[in-house]
Amino acid sequence: MQLWRELRAQGFTGGHNTVCEYLKRWRIELPAHLRHGSHLPPESHRPPRTTNLAPRAVAWLLQQDEADLRPDERRFVIHLYERAPEVATVTKMVTRFRQIICEQLADKLDDWLAEASGSGMTELRNFAAALQRDYKAVKAALEYGCT
Repeated sequence: MQLWRELRAQGFTGGHNTVCEYLKRWRIELPAHLRHGSHLPPESHRPPRTTNLAPRAVAWLLQQDEADLRPDERRFVIHLYERAPEVATVTKMVTRFRQIICEQLADKLDDWLAEASGSGMTELRNFAAALQRDYKAVKAALEYGCT
């Protein structure tokens, strides 16, 4: 995008895709050591790619099992957790709640509700309060199934 913007500023009238297609052909002709990025620092030393990730993409990443993530995705999630510890807390709580629902672990509901109600996060507290209002129905659904 940056190259395209600079070209446009110099009078280029072609589209972004034209520049991308040209660059693809140009990269193929590069020596292999440049084409594969071996001139870059090792992946573990590069900052995680955080640009252009839509909220849905981030939510999807946070719902995946860590073992299923690519190394760059794993680094992004770790970086996000370090910069926003509340995201790690919410992710843990949502994962536990999903397990309670999917595995119908009615005996775990009360502990989860207490933790969510006592959390410092308004959204979790509000969600727990809504579940508490329908506690009997939620508990029955977990104990007897919702068929």
